[in-house]
Amino acid sequence: RSVFQFHTYLGYTATPQALTVIDLDNALRPSFAHPLPPGDDYTGLNFFFPQKKDSFSHTNSHHIKDIEEDVSDIISNNSRPESLIKAVHTFIIGVACGLFDNEDDEENKNRSMIIHPHNETKAHVKFLEFTKGILDDLKFGLSANKRDSAYTETLEVLKKYFLDFKKDRISENLPEFNEEFLKYILLAIKESYIVEFNARLGRIPAINWKEIYSAILIGGVGLERGYTVKGLTVSYLSRNVGGKQQDTLLQSARFFGYHMQYNQFIQIYLSKKLQDYFQQISQIIL
Repeated sequence: RSVFQFHTYLGYTATPQALTVIDLDNALRPSFAHPLPPGDDYTGLNFFFPQKKDSFSHTNSHHIKDIEEDVSDIISNNSRPESLIKAVHTFIIGVACGLFDNEDDEENKNRSMIIHPHNETKAHVKFLEFTKGILDDLKFGLSANKRDSAYTETLEVLKKYFLDFKKDRISENLPEFNEEFLKYILLAIKESYIVEFNARLGRIPAINWKEIYSAILIGGVGLERGYTVKGLTVSYLSRNVGGKQQDTLLQSARFFGYHMQYNQFIQIYLSKKLQDYFQQISQIIL
């Protein structure tokens, strides 16, 4: 720096909204900003929460799903929210579709789900138990005698979720719901790695994405910013909105990224309030 008379500091950020609140006399306040257009395969704010509400809105998108408004009360009663059950079932259906297509043998192909209930680890433990219980019930039901009520009830629920998942994806050549596909459902449960993604036991665990095809990550701060979740298809964010800062919300949206190649499997579970905030941010950016 001592050699040159002029110096330039060039910064790059994926969430530039924070720049608007820097004091005018701060040396780090930029003199100009230039947006870089994303690539064609990018699925971001305008993909999930389009700005032109008159022609299309997130409210009629098969990507965006509702979480119960009273989800906190449901959880406090130690009950599993119906939305969580559907989210986990839908994720497993997507994993089964990938296994059906031998996607697990391809390099850099993954399927993952994130569950972000709260920043407190006790909530992570509870949702870890919920998730394991949902998968255990699904596995037990499908493994029961076909004449047992456990089997028929499990099959009925799973088929309902499968048809809900498939109705907007007719052209995607998804498998038929039959005995053969049920085998892949059971394999998907077996192959899915469930991780408590926090530092409660010392440090946040490292995920070897090359060795693991399917993973469900349950955590808080570790899932909010900077961490890349490979093959993210299902996101379940039941935590409170908090301060609602634009940059914080956008950094928490791990479902933004280059996901177009498997966008038909993407589902994002949010409260109505959080959906509205993302829509408002989209309109403000416009």
